[in-house]
Amino acid sequence: MLSILKRPFNLWFPPRVEGNPEGLGTFSGVYLPSVLQMLGVILFMRLGWITGHIGLSKMTVIILMASSILFLTGLSMTSIVTNMKVGSGGSYYIISRSLGMEFGSAIGILLTVAQLTTIAVCVTGFAVSLQELMPGISLPLLKGLTLLALGMVAMLPVDFALKTQGVIFCIVMTAIVSVFLGSSSLIPETITPLASFETISFWTAFALFFPATTGIESGMAMSGDLKSPSRSLAIGTLGAVVTAYLAYASLAFFLSKEISSDLLRSHPMIIYYTSKIPVLFILGVWGATLSSALGSLITSPRTLQALSKDRILPSLLGKTPRAAGILITFLATAMTLLTDMNHLLPILSMVCLMTYGLLNFVAFFETLLKNPSWRPLFKTPLLASFIGTIACLVSMFMINAGWSFIVLLAVAALCFWTAKRNLKGNWDDIRYSIFSFFASTATNKLVHIKKNPRSWRPNILAIVDPELHHQGVIHFAHALNQSKGFLTYGTTLSDPEKITITQTTFEEYFREKEIPCFFHINAHQKKVLGTHNIVQNYGLGPLQPNTIILEPPKEGKESFCDLIRASYELQKNIIILRGQNLEKGKQIDLWWGGHVHANFELSLALSHILQSGKLWEEAAITIKTLVKNEAAKIHMSKLFEKYHAALRFKNLSFKSYIDETTDFHSHISNYSTDADLTFLGLRAPLLHESLEDYTQYYETLIEKTKGIPNIAYTLAGEELNFQRIFE
Repeated sequence: MLSILKRPFNLWFPPRVEGNPEGLGTFSGVYLPSVLQMLGVILFMRLGWITGHIGLSKMTVIILMASSILFLTGLSMTSIVTNMKVGSGGSYYIISRSLGMEFGSAIGILLTVAQLTTIAVCVTGFAVSLQELMPGISLPLLKGLTLLALGMVAMLPVDFALKTQGVIFCIVMTAIVSVFLGSSSLIPETITPLASFETISFWTAFALFFPATTGIESGMAMSGDLKSPSRSLAIGTLGAVVTAYLAYASLAFFLSKEISSDLLRSHPMIIYYTSKIPVLFILGVWGATLSSALGSLITSPRTLQALSKDRILPSLLGKTPRAAGILITFLATAMTLLTDMNHLLPILSMVCLMTYGLLNFVAFFETLLKNPSWRPLFKTPLLASFIGTIACLVSMFMINAGWSFIVLLAVAALCFWTAKRNLKGNWDDIRYSIFSFFASTATNKLVHIKKNPRSWRPNILAIVDPELHHQGVIHFAHALNQSKGFLTYGTTLSDPEKITITQTTFEEYFREKEIPCFFHINAHQKKVLGTHNIVQNYGLGPLQPNTIILEPPKEGKESFCDLIRASYELQKNIIILRGQNLEKGKQIDLWWGGHVHANFELSLALSHILQSGKLWEEAAITIKTLVKNEAAKIHMSKLFEKYHAALRFKNLSFKSYIDETTDFHSHISNYSTDADLTFLGLRAPLLHESLEDYTQYYETLIEKTKGIPNIAYTLAGEELNFQRIFE
């Protein structure tokens, strides 16, 4: 019979060998710290007060909501811990090994704040109850002495502290039974309701109550001291959640039936008078508050240790729990003496809801992605983890939107701080899978969305030399991209064995220059043919590059012109860039020849993108053209005035030069010598034009414009009405 009863636990939570053979078991290591954290100061000193303010029906809803969030989080956490080897640090360990060190460090530090808050709340509750018996002693002194005593106990071996929790658990349960055995008839006649009451809203009541359900952190933080972390965390946490729900729901029902709401609102300690044996109630309050505070004093140093071992915090804290324990005691003393219980409870709610939301998020995405590595022994339904994530987020903002934003900003700031330190964990996480999922979803959506001028940006493929010597193309492409589109640097190697070395060189170079990009390295004996392959084959569906940036070759111009023709046939925009020192500039010239509108409009769009970025933001754009006489000059000036307002460009001007020559390209070099960058249209290959003829056109154009220091020849190949960009 016993083997049949044990079978579900052994099936869902089989013991694993990754823990400490001499460590703690499920009851002492997880269940006791968790349940004592839940059956704490709120049970004895705030449950009746909150119930009196909002009534039994709303209190029942709050208990059900809080317990449901905790239960869903417990299910999600159970799936996670039965799928991975769990080390020390509890929630920090799980989140950092799932979402990366950045999120892990943020949650680890916030969890430490939450544990400090728990200590302050529980010590305050104990001191208040003690002052009821000894009103002559000041409250700050009682708080300080309590923390000093608890800090000394926490420095003792963890086995000793946890053994005291077993005794405290028995006292707390006895105190709860004593309350149920009592009645309102035991309340002295001198205890009367107050004349007036402050009122609290439903969500304020939820914020004050929710910390009662945050005890699973204590059990999870002991993960490094367990014999079988996966099995113990799952069973102990879910058991503690069920126990706490039954205790709070039944006690709220009892108090609302036995005591009037006026008395409950007037006297937070009214339960003391209804208890069958009042001294047991006092012992229960002391046991609950002291055990919760002691539990946090034991577990919070272990969170700091885990953060220290991952090099997020100073290494001194990771050597022994004692150093971290001294720091925790000092910080807890400051928080206890400088704050009030009602101020601390909402903060504790926010941090815990954030942590629980991330735990549910991890389980949700792991279940959604179904990677081969996700093989939990206990499978939580996808919908349950999703509801848990949303419930935590919604609860945060319903409690207090301001504090929610503060917590989210704190997480973002801590993530940024960790990222800036370039800390790398020696573990795998699921960030790659998460981003791949979003990228895949977005890409599939893009397939069914038609490209339009309003959303156009250049997705750039810039061809560079393998040694990265000529950096004009690199800086120009980066200035155009601005980290808003897709930027890829491609190159061709003649020696395939150098691909790995070149890959490493590119990674280090672009990381040092802080240029977010991709790079594609091809191997081919002939550079132009290798570039052909890159242009034709690189890209995925709608994410294929639409703009190719090339440098003019010193030789092999016919092959290069063939590349231009092939790229144009593939409907790629082409920019042939000649020049250096293109990292930034102050003057951009655009030449308008009056024939190919698309080339000019593409150049205009690219100029505006440059001007809107940081590197070229002070640049002035000048549209230039050649006219035959003064009348034509006046006519062109009037046209520009007509369209200037519609373009909405800053620092935009127009200049026309009288030149009677019939060859547009013969003299433009004389008028763009001072420009930092000049855009000039490149004619597309004609339908039946031979490669030799187009090469001759290209060579002539290059020769006639060689006097312009930095020039970008543009050819609009996309099937897009670029004029509509400027409507």
